[in-house]
Amino acid sequence: MKRHPSADAGHPPTPRGRARARRWTGLLALLALAQLAPVVGPAARHRTRRTAATETRTIVNVGDLDQARRYGAYVDAHRSQYATLAGTLTGPDRETSADVTAFLEDGALRLIEERVRHGDDGSTSHNRYYVHDGRLVYYESVAVRVRPVGDGVAPARDEIHVELAYADDGHRIGGAKVVNGESVPVAPADEAAAIRRAAALGTRVAAALEEGQG
Repeated sequence: MKRHPSADAGHPPTPRGRARARRWTGLLALLALAQLAPVVGPAARHRTRRTAATETRTIVNVGDLDQARRYGAYVDAHRSQYATLAGTLTGPDRETSADVTAFLEDGALRLIEERVRHGDDGSTSHNRYYVHDGRLVYYESVAVRVRPVGDGVAPARDEIHVELAYADDGHRIGGAKVVNGESVPVAPADEAAAIRRAAALGTRVAAALEEGQG
């Protein structure tokens, strides 16, 4: 696979850059509608289809959480070859910040990764949104939450791992949540928060691309 240089918003617009911005605008519409699902198929398979003399396209089929994990691993293995767009977001309270990186293959989004710092108490989140054809295939979050337990007592640290996978019609086909080493049900709030955040990040990245191409 050809290695792509990192995206630079300071460069003047190019036809390819404008196409990338339009692709992101389409992605934003999908995110806003919460149409976040993988390409339908019975198993996670990665194959390449040649669509033009100089262009190839990866086809992905995902059927359950384990297969969604494989897609995430596939993207991670190739992320060094993708173009990137990176920035830092700050929350309204000015205490929460997130380093966000979007990974694109020939202008198509593959992954949004964010590393969040919640205040100065040591709480953090490492969230990854794996996307194919503008649809969320796999979401993974590894978080540490620091919480007070009483005066004179050291704060507790909860380690939380959440995973979600989606089918082609938008329903969740798999999920897992582990808190401090113990499996617990995935709460509806966990899924709602992940989808809201995916939409918010899609909005910010699309805006950054539009600004860079303006």
